[in-house]
Amino acid sequence: MHDNPFYPSFTLRPNQFFGREDYLVPFESALFNENSPDISFILTGTRGCGKTSLLHQFAILAQREHMDVIEATSADALERLRDYAGMRGGTTTKQSISPSLAIGGIGGASLGEISRTTASGSEREPDALLGKNLCAKLSRFRLKSGLLVIIDEAQKISDTSLVTIGNAVQQAITTDHRVGLILGGLPQCYTKVRAVKSCTFLHRLKRVNLWCMGVKETIAFLETMFARVPEIGLSEKQVYEAGEFTGGQPYLMQLFGDALYVTVSRELNPIDGTVVAVSEDMLRQAERMALRSYKDNVLDNVLSGTREMTRRYIRAAYEERREDGLASTREIAKRLGMTTREANPVRMYALNTQVIQREGRGFVSFALPQCRYIFEPYEYEERPKPRVERWRY
Repeated sequence: MHDNPFYPSFTLRPNQFFGREDYLVPFESALFNENSPDISFILTGTRGCGKTSLLHQFAILAQREHMDVIEATSADALERLRDYAGMRGGTTTKQSISPSLAIGGIGGASLGEISRTTASGSEREPDALLGKNLCAKLSRFRLKSGLLVIIDEAQKISDTSLVTIGNAVQQAITTDHRVGLILGGLPQCYTKVRAVKSCTFLHRLKRVNLWCMGVKETIAFLETMFARVPEIGLSEKQVYEAGEFTGGQPYLMQLFGDALYVTVSRELNPIDGTVVAVSEDMLRQAERMALRSYKDNVLDNVLSGTREMTRRYIRAAYEERREDGLASTREIAKRLGMTTREANPVRMYALNTQVIQREGRGFVSFALPQCRYIFEPYEYEERPKPRVERWRY
């Protein structure tokens, strides 16, 4: 068989990028407008929704417009920016001091030489000096079109580092330098940034929510990826069913593709170029394999760290779902023993998790496919048959 093109992994970029035009087009437009604030924002999404891949696409677009780009994680973001600004760990100064003791009426006695090492300002005042050095660096390279700083897993960055970076970027922008800052992270990242004090620039960053891929994008992804393994013969109907099963969730699509590749390879091991008609049993087996990892790595963690009332609201939304997948906010509030107005603050917390999303006035729906397994156990031998819902991402 041809090599497996699927890459089900977190934090690492897959070897193929698809779709996301709704996010890339506005960002590219902002790059052509030097005064646009839209090159700075907070990109949030649940695990496996493709944040890392999309952040890298932002970097590619910025580099095409001749911007310098720093792609960093929460662990090394401040260090990378300091390096860029020419502040590599700061400098130290060694001083030699020769104190003496004066004895009245007799004279003086030396106490020997003492060495003292002092840190440079870059360690004592990193906030102010980073902004100053960053502006100096950008002024020296006026031929460049500016700087874009991208920080992945931003929910893990310390408040001190975040404020230092934010204030440095703000200082550069206010002195007429073109600098953008994109923070990518889990949904709680936005709350974290908004709670940080001492940096008004961070508070002005808009939030961009990353959802599952659309139907056309999902089908295009599956068709293109399976075309790279011609031994796996899928009908149009099977491709659509696979898309419906994954709901456009990038990580689940990668898991399913990998599981089907392994299933066909293990059971039939076709030689290169031999087309194998995939059976329904193979599809079901691949679904089971994919769903196990998806539940363990995504669904079991989406509500971790949330408030009890938030979890109750999302559970009530699940229990109030109609056949079309919608849940009435009025019925959710009633199930919780609250009025709609009383439940509104809880609903906002629930929406912030990006597990559910707004659906017009008075309704919400689940943003993640196979949502039943957030609340229900899953046995490996179970055949996943999700209730019929609208696939409309």
